[in-house]
Amino acid sequence: DRRIVLSRLPWCRRWVGGAHSIGYQPYNTIADANGLVHLGCWAHCRRYFVEAEAALPKEARGRHQPASQFIHLIGKLYAAESHANDKPHWRARLRRRYSRAVLAQIKTLLDQHLETTAPKGLLGPVKLSPASTVITRHGTA
Repeated sequence: DRRIVLSRLPWCRRWVGGAHSIGYQPYNTIADANGLVHLGCWAHCRRYFVEAEAALPKEARGRHQPASQFIHLIGKLYAAESHANDKPHWRARLRRRYSRAVLAQIKTLLDQHLETTAPKGLLGPVKLSPASTVITRHGTA
């Protein structure tokens, strides 16, 4: 696979920080081999929660459902970024103060639910998404 060849490129070994992708799993290997954090896209992660929520009967949906709770929290991150677009000089402060707290709430929910989630269950794909992997592996700091 052409993408795996990236792991052998000299610049990849010198890169510091993170590698962002849409969730292609072999990039985990590249990131791990080069000491990078594999960053994921919240839109792709959110999609799994939306699909899980849509699979529930309408009468069973609500804020008490884990999928709905995750969607709500990810929406808070989106709202913060939208607000930051209006005031770019506040972006770092907003992320440090507000978004970090929301990420901590998401991590708490992940810790509560992902250990008991079956890989083939409705929330199973979330376990494999880079966004949730980054939070469970590296925390929210």
